[in-house]
Amino acid sequence: MLSIRPGILVGLRTSVKGGVEYTRLDKGIVEEDDGAVVEKWDTEKKTLDPEEHRLASAARNRARYLIKSTCAQTPFGLIAQDEERLEESVRAAKQHIREFNQQAQHSIVQIHVIRARFAADDAEAAESIRAALQDLLERLEGLTARGDVDGVRNLCNQEANDLRRLIEESTGVTEEFDAAIACARRNATEVNRRRKAGEEMDAIRADINVQPIRAAHVTLLEGFEETVEVEHLPSVHPAAVGQISLPGEGDHS
Repeated sequence: MLSIRPGILVGLRTSVKGGVEYTRLDKGIVEEDDGAVVEKWDTEKKTLDPEEHRLASAARNRARYLIKSTCAQTPFGLIAQDEERLEESVRAAKQHIREFNQQAQHSIVQIHVIRARFAADDAEAAESIRAALQDLLERLEGLTARGDVDGVRNLCNQEANDLRRLIEESTGVTEEFDAAIACARRNATEVNRRRKAGEEMDAIRADINVQPIRAAHVTLLEGFEETVEVEHLPSVHPAAVGQISLPGEGDHS
């Protein structure tokens, strides 16, 4: 029996506005022989207080970190599974930005957070996770087979860990998934050791075993196709958790 953990999909948007002025300097219009018209201009950027603008970017990045550190960064976006930790991180991020905005003269930092609980549709949740796992395992097998040490480690350390959290309470399936990750890590360690010893990559690749990864691929997909059990949180409309805004122009993400 496969169990998908409930969670909260988190939408996070931050921006820095103000503190920078742009001036357009027209350089004229030229009509070419074929009738095309070319308009040229330069853009002048003026930062009113470079140090304050730097601090604004730092405050924005800190606020994003506070919230993202409590979430899994999945292919679907940020997912939080501890609502209390998420609420604490949002309050801390809002306070951090509020403190900066209260003393700033030219720049304003904004933060917008939207949350929505999932999943009301068992089939949709299962298909989304199945597709993400399929993609991850295919990439992991390819990286392992090629002996890409950095690629394997990066994938295992971030994306694989985050996806693992979504199927954390499953039995049987998670063991296969953990075995696949362990296999990839062992191969990466061995490749690294043999490369440092001066062996040729062709010889090293010939000894790489990706069978546990393939086995996990099959088991995971079959597990999702057979039975999916979803633990439901109450459905709610997306709610704005935090918003601090003033008019102006700036960067967004």
